Order: sequence, then structure tokens, then C-alpha cells
Amino acid sequence: MKVFKKISWALLILLVAVPLFSVSAKKNQNQHRYRWMLNKSAVQTINTETNVITILKGSQTYTVNYTDSTKIVRKYNKVAAETEIAVGDKLKVYGTIDGITVTAKKIKDLSIQQANGKFKGNVLSIDSTTSPKSFVLHTSNRGDRTITVNDDVKIKYKGKTKAFTDLDLRQRVLVVKGVWNTNTNTVYNVSKINITRW
Repeated sequence: MKVFKKISWALLILLVAVPLFSVSAKKNQNQHRYRWMLNKSAVQTINTETNVITILKGSQTYTVNYTDSTKIVRKYNKVAAETEIAVGDKLKVYGTIDGITVTAKKIKDLSIQQANGKFKGNVLSIDSTTSPKSFVLHTSNRGDRTITVNDDVKIKYKGKTKAFTDLDLRQRVLVVKGVWNTNTNTVYNVSKINITRW
């Protein structure tokens, strides 16, 4: 009888353990599927209509397919829009790979980041023909930066509200915050612009 009880307990433990092991193995397998990455790969092309990005890693070109469920973030994990990705940006891609085709679960653009500091310098050129409008700011420590200006950006001089058309060459300007693309040297989503010297 004791032997029978021991065998029964052993069978019961086995019946419980096998499904748990199977679930655990499947979970680990699924986790492993998304460990693969393309790190610091340069964007060659991007098509936001077909949701396809081609990237270059070493001498190999990969095709990255993404969907609405793919998470796209900036360098420090702030959520980004697909339209923020530019040719030449460095990406880190997580997902599954089949040959040279990647189905992306997460895309991190290492070239774009929220710039909480201030950009200050002189206005070199102004372009009011584009949408959004923009101007080139020459800074002493960061070189030239293209500043894109949406219609809702506040432009001020000595506390008074100014328009984009009030910007002029050689003016001293302070740009407060914004998103900085280190690849294109562009600052967008600017919060405020102060003209410090007319």
C-alpha cells in the first residue's frame, strides 16, 4: 500500500510538472524571439505608406517591416512618430528575423532626443516657403542647427509677442527646448523662441 501511495504521488507530481515546464519553455522561447536586434543601423529609405524601412548594418541591407502595434521611441525612450525617422538616422531594432527581413516589435531611433537645454546663436538664414517654416541658427558650441517653427510657437522680444516674419538675419535668438535630431541637425517641436538682440 505504501509503495502504491508513493507511485501515485510521483505520477501526480509528474502530471503537474510537465505542463508547467511546457508553459515555461514556451514563454522562454517567445522571449528569445525578440532578443535579436540590429544595433546602430543606418536608415537608407523609409516609406510611411507601406510601413517599410531599409537599413544598412555593415555591408548588409535589411528590410524592416513595422505595423501600428510596433513601438517607436526616441533615444531615451520617449514615444516618437514614424515621421520623425529620417534617412541616415541610427536605429536599434528589436523583433524577429527571417533572412534579411525583420518584423519589428520595437524601433528605437538613437538620433533623436528631447533637448531640454537651450539653443542660442545668430540667425543665418530664414525659409518661410516651407511648412513648417524654418531658420538656420548658428551656435558657437554646436554649429548650425535648422530650427523648424510651427504656427503655435510663441516668438517674443522683450516680453512682446512677435511673428515669424519679424525674424531677421543676424538677430540673436534663444530657442527653448525642442526635439533634436543629431543626424539632420534639426530641432523641432520647439516650445518657445526669444529674440534677445534685435
